[in-house]
Amino acid sequence: MSLRLDSYYPADTVLHRLDPRARLVFILAAALGLGAAPPEPWLLLGALAGAILLARLSCAPAASFLARISAVSPFILLMAALRLLTGVEETANGLAVQPAAVAAAIALVLKGYTAILLLGVLVVTSGIPQILWALEKLHAPQVLVMTANLMFRYFDLLLDEYGNLMRARSSRCAGPLSVARIPMLASEIGLLFIKSWERAERVHAAMVSRGFTGSLPPGQRVDRTRR
Repeated sequence: MSLRLDSYYPADTVLHRLDPRARLVFILAAALGLGAAPPEPWLLLGALAGAILLARLSCAPAASFLARISAVSPFILLMAALRLLTGVEETANGLAVQPAAVAAAIALVLKGYTAILLLGVLVVTSGIPQILWALEKLHAPQVLVMTANLMFRYFDLLLDEYGNLMRARSSRCAGPLSVARIPMLASEIGLLFIKSWERAERVHAAMVSRGFTGSLPPGQRVDRTRR
């Protein structure tokens, strides 16, 4: 399967040379400031332009950012549409949308795309391993860091497992997955959950037998080298 959780792009830029902790704190602070910003179009357009500039400074391919934008666009546009619907009111000439609702919907779209670009800049310049290392050094909750670390390590394995289920379904059922086969898809998801649970138990037993105490050894937590 083509889905990639980590899309680190090695390059020699100002952003790449920053300490991972500085990048993480800067992006999180920018995202929090963006969320608290008033719904002023010009202010949000400036923030979006700044995020685009950071994306250009990262020297990462535009396709890396476009893939993320296309993945979240349905959710952002759906939330904007719902915000518009909440501002519909009945007037003498029929239904009309309140200007405040229009402004809020536009602000939601601009904030959403800006946040996705900021997170994309963090991923392409740091990578998941460095982000986890930065979280640990910034004293994030150990349970959160460990859970994210294990998810990153076994995400590809989970995708391969689902790929095997898809191939098994395709070999037994010709044609695309239709509405009538939705119960089959539900069965696939349930089987994937069971297989993941069983594999997690085997992995945990193997880790405990090798001395796992709740945290990874310092030399095995993340790989900070460029790939």
